[in-house]
Amino acid sequence: MVNDDPKQSQKDSGDLSKTQVIEDFEILETGTLLAGRFQVEKLQGVGRFGAVYKVRDLQLDVIVALKVLHSFISKNQQALADFKKEILLLRQLSHPNIVRVHEYYTDKELHFFTMDWIEGESLEQKMEQNDKSGHTFSESQIELYINQVISALSFAESHNIYHRDIKPENILIAHNDQLYLADFGLAVLSESKEQGIISGTPQYLPPEYLQKNVISSSIDLYAVGVILYQLLCNRLPFDGNSLDALIEQKQKGTKDFPVSRSDFKKFKSVVLKLISPYSNSRYQSAEDLQLAIDYALIKQPPKTKANKTFGLVAAFALIILAGVLWWRYQTQPIAPSQHTSLAILPFESETRGQPIDNWIKYGIPDYLHYQLTQYPELRLVNNDRVLETLDLLGYQSMLNDNQILLLADLLKVNKIVSARVIASSKDENSLIVEVLSISGNTVNKQQVSEVVIQSESADSIVRKLISDLNQSLKINQQASIESSEAFILQSEVQELIKKGEWSQAEAKLNELIGEQPDSEHLWFEVGQVYLNTGEFAQAENAFAKSQSLSPDQSFIHIHSTAILNELAEKFEQAEMDYLNLIEQYPLNIDIKFSLAELYVTTQQFPKAEQTLQQVVALDPNHPSAWFELAKVSIWSGDAQTAVDDYLVKALVIAKKLKDINLEGDVLNAIGVAYQRLGNLELAQDYYEQGLYKRKTADDQNGVATSMSNLASVHSIQGQHEAATNYLEQSLAVYESLNDIEGKANAFNEMGIIDEEQGLYEKALENYRQALSLRINLGDEWLKAESMNNIGFIYYLLSNPENALVYWQQAEQAYQKVQDPVGVIRVRENLGQMELAMGNWRSAYFIFEKALQDAKELGLFEEALVAEAYLAKLSFLQGNFEQSLPKLDSLYQQLQERNDIRGVIEFGLWLADWHSLTGNQDALQKQLKALNDLVIDKGSVEQQFYYKTLLLRTDEKTLQSEQFLVEMFDKTNIPEATKLRYLLDQARRSLKTNKEGFPELVQQIRLYDMALHQYEYIHLLELEAAYFFINNDWEMLEQSLNEADLLLRRMGDYWRSFQLNRLRALLVEHSGESPALYRQRAQQQLNHLLKQLPEDSRTGFIEQQNIVAFDDDIMELSVNDE
Repeated sequence: MVNDDPKQSQKDSGDLSKTQVIEDFEILETGTLLAGRFQVEKLQGVGRFGAVYKVRDLQLDVIVALKVLHSFISKNQQALADFKKEILLLRQLSHPNIVRVHEYYTDKELHFFTMDWIEGESLEQKMEQNDKSGHTFSESQIELYINQVISALSFAESHNIYHRDIKPENILIAHNDQLYLADFGLAVLSESKEQGIISGTPQYLPPEYLQKNVISSSIDLYAVGVILYQLLCNRLPFDGNSLDALIEQKQKGTKDFPVSRSDFKKFKSVVLKLISPYSNSRYQSAEDLQLAIDYALIKQPPKTKANKTFGLVAAFALIILAGVLWWRYQTQPIAPSQHTSLAILPFESETRGQPIDNWIKYGIPDYLHYQLTQYPELRLVNNDRVLETLDLLGYQSMLNDNQILLLADLLKVNKIVSARVIASSKDENSLIVEVLSISGNTVNKQQVSEVVIQSESADSIVRKLISDLNQSLKINQQASIESSEAFILQSEVQELIKKGEWSQAEAKLNELIGEQPDSEHLWFEVGQVYLNTGEFAQAENAFAKSQSLSPDQSFIHIHSTAILNELAEKFEQAEMDYLNLIEQYPLNIDIKFSLAELYVTTQQFPKAEQTLQQVVALDPNHPSAWFELAKVSIWSGDAQTAVDDYLVKALVIAKKLKDINLEGDVLNAIGVAYQRLGNLELAQDYYEQGLYKRKTADDQNGVATSMSNLASVHSIQGQHEAATNYLEQSLAVYESLNDIEGKANAFNEMGIIDEEQGLYEKALENYRQALSLRINLGDEWLKAESMNNIGFIYYLLSNPENALVYWQQAEQAYQKVQDPVGVIRVRENLGQMELAMGNWRSAYFIFEKALQDAKELGLFEEALVAEAYLAKLSFLQGNFEQSLPKLDSLYQQLQERNDIRGVIEFGLWLADWHSLTGNQDALQKQLKALNDLVIDKGSVEQQFYYKTLLLRTDEKTLQSEQFLVEMFDKTNIPEATKLRYLLDQARRSLKTNKEGFPELVQQIRLYDMALHQYEYIHLLELEAAYFFINNDWEMLEQSLNEADLLLRRMGDYWRSFQLNRLRALLVEHSGESPALYRQRAQQQLNHLLKQLPEDSRTGFIEQQNIVAFDDDIMELSVNDE
């Protein structure tokens, strides 16, 4: 990533634009195993402090980067100790644009640490490529890169961490243009006093650091300025060939700004300010720099999308509406149209004992369709759809007028081409072709052609028919260059495709291509077959052949080009191809539908909806368009419109067509919509209706999907046994179908149910099963989902290292498939862990960004999670006035959606917060409201949490205490939940049984408190109170000092007044004045009290009196209030 040539790195050691490299570094061989876990795959590069390798973590089966420190560092005990401390700090840096550091290891004499592996290249490599090719970076590229660098530096600044060696080599860029800052913290190793070693890279360091080793807050921003100068001017601002000469140039500064493009001049003042020789003249923070960049670019704020609300709708209303519409459509006459809409029926035979040849029945209609498609003012219904509609209606022979009217209504056409073969003489048959014109409820028939079959060749027959049809339809259409022979030959193929015999169809088409190798149409058809069978490489070859054989501006040439661009993921070019076709053939519905599918693939939902609306405007009975409109609407966050405007119409069409498969799909989709809207009762009802239809149609895939959806609804409602039963049934169906993706999805859903019940080890097993199957599928999105789930289980199992590795992999995969929703979910998980580990500033930034992104995308659940955790952070920092109403509002929203899991979880949070703020009435009321839900549908963890809160009330029972004691040793209860109970016990012990306190503390300290920092500072507070009671002033001071260290990372903490109160007592004991600490405690307490209702203030104060302190703070607070 940084330098693939280690020898070149050592040669560059005299280059002032390179980090100085230590000579004679021993390189590890490929296959070397470190710590029994990390297997070296290749050397990535050598730098001053060591070598970077690409390795496989055999334990987690993932790729990571591993940096082995040079022996001069590992032998320097002071440098090594400093670096280990720096590693602990760096693990706090959880940011999308910073390479995450995992863990520090040793193996014999080797010292190394692991990091995220970033697949891509460095900015230095990109700059070198541009130099060789003569290209420059675009303004959008520079903006994209520099904004990500600033975001990373701003985050690091909030943790008081500086990089001190920023340069293009340390800026890594993934394939999706996501940028990562690497080698954070290695500058600490430069603090050794060895002579001749330059800390960092001279070209990118400010003069005061190079000359006097003075570190200013702008040291990293100076480097950003130099890099910006390089990007904009294609050269470095200072080119001294020695360190002294370079320092002299930097101290003088520069006014030159020779930009490579004139539009880059707007950045001159920003860049020159960044590389000013005077540190006070530079931007003092990354935030200041971002404002300056934004001003230069004149950026506009993003627009947000509103999300509709939902009221209760009865299932009967929708069914009745569908029925009424169906009846109305049954009797509705065909309205006049401004354009000709045409369908071609399969040709029939009226000759007894003589079955009609396939080339006549299907081949000639296909060729007619191909020819007429090229007429721009004619809307032509696809022949496949005509055949499918006839099949669904059960129409098999010549149609009467009523059947014609119904078919015309379903296809929304005003003309139908019908043909029949009759015996014209003893030895000859004639083909009679009619055009049926539909006006209102009347069918007018006009014979337009009669051809004697035996006396004419197939090609001459269809050419005559085209000429006669053109005259009848009053169009002047040029005959196609391609012969009709290919269409006639492939008539057998249509029968095979109709039966779903794709492999036989493929073989037949390839046989025909052997006979007609220059037929662009046959090549196009075989490409379509390959697409249906998933053979994309073969499909690409077939469409390329069709493209090369057809005239440049012909319909089939442009269509082939569009499909080729789609297969190559050149989506913008494919879009232009489809739009080109639509401009030439504005009534071609199939092309419009293909364009809509492209927009769905690229998640351009507004464009997809607009295009699908054009389809249904031309063809209101299109069997798939309304269904696709509904799916787009659901994905866009507007499930109500999906039900009201789209799915009810799709259901009407399905009933009219008597299409049980479509009806099952639509009913299932209505269930999905209602689940999104939070109406689980209606969702379950429609899922069950869809399941019945799918079973009737023997749609096994659909049956399994419906069962999975029903499992999801039951799971949300806490009905885990029913959910598991449905999933086991769906898994059996997928097994019988050998559906790998379906099996993986079923295992994933089982993992979710296990997770909700607190069965984390079992959930991990199911998630791993799903991931294993999804890796074989090669679906990045599904892999990302599984890795995110596995990461969260590791987090719940108190294994943050593994959690981080999986979340990083998941985030990269979601970014690769451009799924912003997945990225948000991963980052919200990271935010939860940052919160638990006491990195509250980091957690705040993560949730704030997640909330902003979720709102822009109209994502209710993701926005709600972000808001809840932001409220939690606000509460923990003492902002009761904002956090309590916010959580209550979110709780009510979940109640309206009937989201039982969310109602229980947030309801318990709310009860907990009422307890902590001394509002006993609100606590008891909340617990009473939750009682039945928790007992009937709560997980073991939620029941444990509930009983813990119940012990804080006057209604605590021996039964609750026994339940907690019995359940405590259950492994499926998260550590945080157990610690909450133990801390409550320790708090009570200080009041009632001080002798038992040390034993409780000992039990608490068995846990890894690094993963539970909020609980840890609570423990330190209780310990400090205990030491005060026992006059152990030395241990009291130690506890308070440790709490102070935690507070530096956490920021504000709502019980800081207690710590200041204890600090005042300690200072007073040592003979100093406690006034300052008591004043702080008083102010902090008063700030909290002002935010509480008057009737709960007394309860809050009483609750804070853990022991009898020798001060009057509480009394003063009551009086002041």
